[in-house]
Amino acid sequence: MNIIFISSIFPPESGGPATYVRRLSQDFHNKGHHVKLIALSEIEIDVDDPPYIIRIPKKGTIFRRSFRLFRAVLKHGKDVDIIYDNGGPWDTGIPIRWANIFLKKKLVTKVVGDNVWEYVRRNRLTDDGINEFQGKFYGPKIALLKYLRNKTTMGADLVITPGHYLAELVAGWGVKRENISVIHNAVDFSERNQEIPEIIKGWEGSKKIITTAARLVPWKGIDGIIRVIAELDNDVNLLVIGDGPELSNLRKLTETLGIDKRVRFTGRVTQKEVLSLLSHSDVFVLNTEYEGLPHIILEAFSVGVPVIATDICGNPEVVENGKNGLLVPVKDNKALKNAIMRLINDTGYSARLVSNSRERLNYFGWNRLFAQTERVFDRLLKGIKILFIASIYYPESGGPATYVRNLAHYLYGEGHKVKVIALSEVNKLPDDPFYLSRIPKRGSIFTRSLSLFLSIVKYGRDYDLLYDTGGGPWDTGLPVQMANFFLRKRLAIRVAGDIVWEYARRNRITVDGLDEFQLKSYGPIIMVMRLIRNYFARSADLVISGSNYVAGLTKIWGVDKKKISVTHNAIELINPRKIPTPEFEKPKGARKIVATIARLVPWKGIDALIEVTAQFPKDIHLLIIGDGPERERLTDLAKSLKVINRIHFIGRVPNEQIISFLSFADVFVLNTEYESLAHVIIEAYNAGIPVVATNITGNPEIIEDGKTGILVPLKDKDALKAAIERIITNKKFASKIVSASREKLPYFGLERQLKESEELFKDLIWGKEEGKAVR
Repeated sequence: MNIIFISSIFPPESGGPATYVRRLSQDFHNKGHHVKLIALSEIEIDVDDPPYIIRIPKKGTIFRRSFRLFRAVLKHGKDVDIIYDNGGPWDTGIPIRWANIFLKKKLVTKVVGDNVWEYVRRNRLTDDGINEFQGKFYGPKIALLKYLRNKTTMGADLVITPGHYLAELVAGWGVKRENISVIHNAVDFSERNQEIPEIIKGWEGSKKIITTAARLVPWKGIDGIIRVIAELDNDVNLLVIGDGPELSNLRKLTETLGIDKRVRFTGRVTQKEVLSLLSHSDVFVLNTEYEGLPHIILEAFSVGVPVIATDICGNPEVVENGKNGLLVPVKDNKALKNAIMRLINDTGYSARLVSNSRERLNYFGWNRLFAQTERVFDRLLKGIKILFIASIYYPESGGPATYVRNLAHYLYGEGHKVKVIALSEVNKLPDDPFYLSRIPKRGSIFTRSLSLFLSIVKYGRDYDLLYDTGGGPWDTGLPVQMANFFLRKRLAIRVAGDIVWEYARRNRITVDGLDEFQLKSYGPIIMVMRLIRNYFARSADLVISGSNYVAGLTKIWGVDKKKISVTHNAIELINPRKIPTPEFEKPKGARKIVATIARLVPWKGIDALIEVTAQFPKDIHLLIIGDGPERERLTDLAKSLKVINRIHFIGRVPNEQIISFLSFADVFVLNTEYESLAHVIIEAYNAGIPVVATNITGNPEIIEDGKTGILVPLKDKDALKAAIERIITNKKFASKIVSASREKLPYFGLERQLKESEELFKDLIWGKEEGKAVR
């Protein structure tokens, strides 16, 4: 990559942004990327300057400085791939965007706060907090500044924030959430100076030292800490690290409270001095009203000092209250006083917090920050842009819901641009990813399809690929096709089965199996449905199936075999030792438990399984996990056979609990007439449960008969009964097939499926030769 970094500050000036851009540009340079760095500077040159830096003098008016920066960016930015703005909207933002009108390069900007809010607070135009400030009007001047802030931020192709709080703040300015990447700050684990700093000499020994470090501005709450110190014993002192416009006011406050001998101000100090001062402190306090992601808390963690912080903005992303530090409400001096006293008086508790904070610190290493930054830059240049359209999504259960959730999460984590539009039974969940838009399933199919169509048209313009993940022609296919008539994007679809056959079986139009159904005629309605199904499958640029069997079906429908790809279904594997116990008591009198998981529809063969169970001794019970339109009929069947006390209808179970229920059973049975490639068989393998399944469609792609399970002929109750009996009565055989199934299990792990899908999308968008080059 060819990158130009632009910063409003650079060493020897102190501060996190200066250190950040120096280290980041150096690491990109060392990794072999082409790097240039333009920095607004108070000096012309420094002996430690890297060869790629261009310093722009800060002297003169803001207009002259901006013009000098504009010319430098225009001159040095011609051959770059990425411009990275590490300044703010006023210092660097506007000149960079002027230059990029001509350069037309990918633009990245880092946002570490709200410059407009800081301006109004610094000039005492309001006392409002940062959240309240976002939605209020403060006159035309502030409105103009907000507008400029929003426009410069929205103009970036990618916005990096050091915390999730700031990401939501920036989204409120109009930046699309999919254009925001959160990369948490990192701390440099430098060795600190062990000598006692001069400024705290005389305080060591029996004295307690409370330390805070911040720019001395109103919202940092230094005055609140001073007032709390005045209420504590005389052997508790305060060290204030930092400089700023509030220094004289804070000094006067200490004199007014009569504690000027107990409070010392360091002024501006170097990074090593900050770490040294922190290491000789008893408690660190950050009493701020606002913090993006507090780098200073990470530094306090690194030197082993217990931390107290306010419970706002980015602080809770670092401090877990009561685990690795204490959080207190903003402007609550009483709570702050109690927290300080607790840490001073309970050294054992303080030591536990420090120990836990060191564990938390492992995440905030520099290597992680660099790797994430490199990845999002790579995404900006090479990443694919995928819009998922799903007919089902978590918390609804089932393989398709899990598939979409896992694949979208993986692709986003790999640096690709992702959006999911999902038909849903719920409006929103607290843990929904930002890239998810739910469309309610309630209402008529017309209103639902119209909402889906409009959403696809709205979001699809920014994406390379539309991926219809298996809703079929009725739920998602028609809206997707109509939207793509205008969008003209690449289209991939996932085929999990034949929904026309399912319709015919569900409505009892036929009892034919899936293979036989493909070859026969069933009247005009089925004929029209087949034509629509075939058209949608053929019109896709890529057809993905979860098994070789389903891939074969799509060929029968007329899909070009070059467009068909198989990525076998997979699950997120769980260590068998960590499988939680289900909230289900083993039925009284049950010696052995047979389990099945299925939607209760005619072709799943649950009725035959109930009839077979009725032939077993009374101490063999059947667990039926799942729900569907056949439940009432199946319940009546169990009653008529007088085995209702041995047939347990569990109903729908969340995906994350399925493996727990399976681990409860002695044998798992899938007596289906059709299955693409059954997730539940893989989950049974994972749970260590022997499997019996019908030898049809996708089942033989998972099960090797007699080795990793038993395959039985379709609708053969005698064979089904014999297979279950063999597993129940022959422990050695059951153990043997479980052992063999575990050897096969790694192939069906989620990572393989996700990577295969990613490569398919790359090949589709870039072409196979380029996709292979990327690999």
